[in-house]
Amino acid sequence: MYVELSPSHLLDPYVETYWIIDDMKETKSLQNVLPDGCIDIIVSLGDSSLDNGFKQNIPYVFGTHTALSGVPVIGNIQMFGIRFKPAVFKLFTKIPVNEFTNQKADIFSFQSLFDLSFYHEIERALEANLSMTDIIGKVELFLISKLPVLPSVNKRIQHAISLIQFHAGNMAIDKLAVESCMSERQLERRFKAEVGISPKLFSRIMKFREVHKRLYTNTWENLQQLAWECGYFDNAHLTKEYLKFTGTLPSDLSL
Repeated sequence: MYVELSPSHLLDPYVETYWIIDDMKETKSLQNVLPDGCIDIIVSLGDSSLDNGFKQNIPYVFGTHTALSGVPVIGNIQMFGIRFKPAVFKLFTKIPVNEFTNQKADIFSFQSLFDLSFYHEIERALEANLSMTDIIGKVELFLISKLPVLPSVNKRIQHAISLIQFHAGNMAIDKLAVESCMSERQLERRFKAEVGISPKLFSRIMKFREVHKRLYTNTWENLQQLAWECGYFDNAHLTKEYLKFTGTLPSDLSL
């Protein structure tokens, strides 16, 4: 079972969603993760951690992913995550987040606001035998307590992100730089440091996600028309990008 929970209004500018996986898998499988331009903190509570490289109950940072990734899972799967909005995780650490891109790192291996008190909050919740929903409630209180010491968001980068999302990835980088009051070089450097990837790649991911959404909501007639409407040159280009980001063909959904 996969469930998403909305953050409180205080954390809405920072947290995209909280998510929970609570399931039993008799055979080993992969939990696919599609690229979304976000960074997650993930904690594994169940014995799946024996097979997927997690240390049980230890928070890990999953950096911005640029392609389909999979987490091996088997047995009693109990995991929860905090998905931060693009360019927000940088506020919690002095390290440029492009160092986490396509990487997994435990929170104790770098300097951040997620100090031992964050881990102890989770530890105390587990000792009290709280549900994962209640554990997330404790984590949320921890995040709220850190708001007064967070630096301000980079408004220019946030504006660039908003423009890319609004146009579903179909905005020229030179125009994006002008609209965000930066040179292209500044935009590239700051975007990578705060989002983890270049604005061009982030745009590609947002374009793909628009296709993915429309395929699953059945708001398309044929792939060629969908390709044109979403800014791809043709069906072949759309199919190549979709295969890279999902590992499947868009045409599979029409079978």
